[in-house]
Amino acid sequence: MDTRTLVLNGNLEKTKITVVDELLEKGRPLQGSRDVYIVGTLLDQTHLSILYHGKTAKEQKVVIKEFLYNDHTRSFERESLAASRASHPHIRPAYEFMVELGRPLGIFPFIEGRTLDEVIREEGPMDQEKAVSIVDALSKAADHIHDLSIVHRDIKPSNVIIAQPNPGEFVPYLFDFGIAGHPFVAVYDHRDAQYATLEYMAPEKCIRSAPARTEDIYSLAVLTYELLSGKLPYESNSPDEVFRRYSGRRKMRVPNLIEDNFFIDYGISQAVEKGMNPDPEKRFQTAGEFGQALVEALRK
Repeated sequence: MDTRTLVLNGNLEKTKITVVDELLEKGRPLQGSRDVYIVGTLLDQTHLSILYHGKTAKEQKVVIKEFLYNDHTRSFERESLAASRASHPHIRPAYEFMVELGRPLGIFPFIEGRTLDEVIREEGPMDQEKAVSIVDALSKAADHIHDLSIVHRDIKPSNVIIAQPNPGEFVPYLFDFGIAGHPFVAVYDHRDAQYATLEYMAPEKCIRSAPARTEDIYSLAVLTYELLSGKLPYESNSPDEVFRRYSGRRKMRVPNLIEDNFFIDYGISQAVEKGMNPDPEKRFQTAGEFGQALVEALRK
């Protein structure tokens, strides 16, 4: 479970949420349009959803996502819309979306593996070749959704599953589109509960900017920094702190990755620094450009 700081309607929540309205009992059958799904044990829970193990009538493993609370309809709409449009080898697909007893549900394939967050915590800094391969794949996935006018807005290691179909092979899958946005929305809907993981959040998001692909690029750069150093470039306690970090007299410089890992290639460090630039116009303008810059730096 992701226990990093979350923003909920402007208030900080650092503790794990307790399930108080669990709807789905183990063994309960769910009649979908494509299959019958049997609810299994609790898998995970966040502010927006509860995840369960499950299986199909043919014993195929699935993940059942139950959308929660006042925000569940909005989150359900975003995830179902993204899933219906996105089709990419590095994005976890969805089987279907349905409603059970008034509660929206999403059914997804169960991917054997670990989240990228678990990989970092268990193994520490990753070697450059492996890290660049993973980030390049995620950058291509981000480019795909951006071309569909979808901004993920919450790219982070805990929203990436790493499968290992063969020894030494690492296949990343981006998932969780619960707070995805549309780049042509002028302002946030103030009625909508906005969630963000501060450590990966682009500074312009603090001033309620419209969703933009460059905020996903910022998040990818922070993720890359963490992969290669084993630590986050910043610790953040509030949205105001994120914003102040890049503005005013105490403006902080973008961290240099080489200072945390001397063995990192200079070109990779420069690409990560550009991806984390506080000015969105000075970042890479497509996720694919960021991934390609990492690949080219590794080749030199």
